[in-house]
Amino acid sequence: QQIILDVSGVGFNLSVADEHAFTVGQKQELQVYFHWNTEQGPQLFGFTSKLSKTVFSLIISCSGIGPKIGLAALAQLSPESFLQAILLNDIKTLSSLSGIGTKKAEALVLCLKDKVSKLDVTTVSMPGSEGQTLKYFKQVSDALSSLNYSRSEIAGALEFVKKNSTDTSKFDEMLRKALSFLSKKA
Repeated sequence: QQIILDVSGVGFNLSVADEHAFTVGQKQELQVYFHWNTEQGPQLFGFTSKLSKTVFSLIISCSGIGPKIGLAALAQLSPESFLQAILLNDIKTLSSLSGIGTKKAEALVLCLKDKVSKLDVTTVSMPGSEGQTLKYFKQVSDALSSLNYSRSEIAGALEFVKKNSTDTSKFDEMLRKALSFLSKKA
């Protein structure tokens, strides 16, 4: 999907995940990402938020994943949901995205897990409760990591919390559920 960005009478062609997020003639703040492709030359991508741009650059930083798949992923999942899928090792959700099968989903998780866990989600502007929930998942992950649980144990606990929690708006509840899950496995 394409839009044309008018800058002082010069039109720039931008690829976007959702062209309906933009209205003709309306002034709107836009995050622009410049990508150089050796075969196609320069490409510009437009995003409505800094988080979308950050997630896009993370996605295309993985080997075998290009801008086309990155945009398709953001067209199908919100940036918050994508980050949550990476943190939770949610291969099923990731492999349901166009252009991403099971092997690419596993490669994405492997490539991005550390980068996403280091991403300071508290400084990235995320709207609503979904952003808060992602922050709590990251905090629970960090807490379990500091208690020397392995990545696979943490992923299992976070998946359990995601599937079995009715209220993911409270950090202490999420941590309690995760610890309860891990203590039953021991």
